[in-house]
Order: sequence, then C-alpha cells, then structure tokens
Amino acid sequence: MEICDDNFNRPILTRSQVQYIVNDYYSNIKSKQVTVGKEYTSTKIKWQPPNRYWVKLNSDGANSYGYVAGYRGIIRDDRGGCKGGFSKFLGNCSTEKAELWGIFAGLSLAKDLGCNKVEVNMDFIKTIEMIKSGKDMNMDSYTLVKQIMELMRWFKDIKLVHTFREANRCVDALAKFGAASGNFSLFEHEVPTFIKHLLETNWLGTSIVRRTLL
Repeated sequence: MEICDDNFNRPILTRSQVQYIVNDYYSNIKSKQVTVGKEYTSTKIKWQPPNRYWVKLNSDGANSYGYVAGYRGIIRDDRGGCKGGFSKFLGNCSTEKAELWGIFAGLSLAKDLGCNKVEVNMDFIKTIEMIKSGKDMNMDSYTLVKQIMELMRWFKDIKLVHTFREANRCVDALAKFGAASGNFSLFEHEVPTFIKHLLETNWLGTSIVRRTLL
C-alpha cells in the first residue's frame, strides 16, 4: 500500500529511469566526477532563456550500455515557451554520432518552424569543436558534420554554446528514455507529460548544484 499526495503523478518507466540514475552515479564514480572523502567546489547551474527574439535548442544524445543510442531535443523561445521537440531511437551508435544527429534534427526542426536566430546548447564540448572547426572528425561523422555546417548557413544568426549537463537535464532525460523505449516522435508546443515538471523548474530558474574536485 502506498501513501502519496493528491497531486502525485507516478513517472512512466520508473524502473528504467531509476536504473539510469544508478548507472550514471557509478559511471561518475569511475570517472572521478563523484569522489568520497575529497574536497570540492560547488557551482549553481541553471537553464538560461535565450536573448530576445532568439530560440534556444537544447539537444543531447545518449548511449546506454555501450550500444543502444538515442537523441532528443527541445526548442524554446525567450519566454520559455516550448515551440517543438523531437526524439529518435538510433540503435547501435556512438555517443558522438548521437549528439551530432540531435543537433542536425534540432536545426532542421528550427528551420521548419521558421526560427532565424538559434542558440544551440549541448553538453558534449567535443561536438561543438568539431562543428566549429570542421576538423578532428572520423569518417563515420564526416558527412553528418558537413550537413550540419551547411544547414547552419540557412539561419540569420546562430551560435553553439557548451552547457553543463545540469542545465540540460530535461533533454538528457529524454535522450535516455528514447534509448530505452525505441520510439520516434516529433511534437510542437505540447511536451511529453513526464518532463513537464523539468521544463517548469527550468523556467522558474531552479538551480542544480554542480560539484567539481579542487
């Protein structure tokens, strides 16, 4: 028997979501992002709305268990309103390529929506460097990077910005959900129920603490 508040909404695929959190935790321990018994500094990170008349594309790709990949993205205006979003299951794919597919899909959607000033936020800095320089690409990513660079020329103004994962949590959650569910979807204005609370906390300016080892 469970005792919950009247407004409690049970998240879908609860077991999968909890499992991803546990896997992330142990992965961060191995990469020394989470360390017990050492000093660290804390920084508050939060989602920031784009400049006036701009839209912000938050995109992300995820690779779970080394072989199942998916990507997700959300486009929001300068008032935090959701203009559209997307999701796709990729199957066997690297995180790097999943990130690139997320950017390509997001820019394609922004173009279809008639957005001409786009700020792209992602937490994989290597992807930003590849697109900006057009270098350090493997053959598997070359064609996709070139397509992204060509698509970027369509916009009146565009910028690629690295954001910490803590500011990209709703899209990070979407990407992992997509890798598990194997579905494809495209939505406008109305976002999936299970991330609405994350978008609301973003707009309210709720901060997430990022811990960095000294």
